[in-house]
Amino acid sequence: MSFVLGLVILLCFIHASNPHMNYKRKYLQVFSLSTYLRSDGVGNRMPTWKASYEMWKQKPILGYGYGWKKFTKVWQEKGYKDLLTNPHNLFLSLLFESGVYGLISFMLFIVVVFVSLFKKYRRAVSDDYKLVLLGILILLGSTAVSSFSVSTWAGSHGKLMMVIIALGLCKLEEGLSRTVVGGERVS
Repeated sequence: MSFVLGLVILLCFIHASNPHMNYKRKYLQVFSLSTYLRSDGVGNRMPTWKASYEMWKQKPILGYGYGWKKFTKVWQEKGYKDLLTNPHNLFLSLLFESGVYGLISFMLFIVVVFVSLFKKYRRAVSDDYKLVLLGILILLGSTAVSSFSVSTWAGSHGKLMMVIIALGLCKLEEGLSRTVVGGERVS
C-alpha cells in the first residue's frame, strides 16, 4: 500500500512539474492569501465574519443560544445591514451560538475523534480497514478545513459526518483485533 501511495505521489509530482501546463503558477495561487480575499465567496463573507466576531465579544462565555434564525434576529437588533443569514464559518457560528464553552467542547470532540481514529488506524491488522480509516480521517480533516468558509457540520452535512464518525469508531472495531492463526480467525 505504501508503494502504491508513493507511486501516485511521484506521478503527480512529475505531472505537476510539466512546464507546458504552468502548474507552478496555478499552485502558488492556492497558497496566496490575496487569492481568497479577492474571491467573491470569501469577500462577501468578510462583513458577516467581522460582525459575528464583534457580536460574540458582547456575549463571549455562553453566546446567544442555538437556532438558525437567532443570528439574523441579533444582527438586525444590533443595527448591522446586509449580512448573511448565518456566520458561514463553523467556528464563528459556535462562538456566536454557544460561546467559548461551545467552541472548546466541539474542538475537544474533534480532537478525541481524530486521536481515536488514528489509534484504530495504527492497530488495524487489515489493509482494508486501514484504507477505510484513512479515508475517514482525510474526509473529516478536509471538512474541518472547509468549515472556515461555511458551516459544513450543520444540517445534512453534519448528519453525514456523524454517520461517518460512528462508522469509523464503532463498526470498524471488529477489524482491529481479528487475526488469522492456522487458517482460522481468532479474536
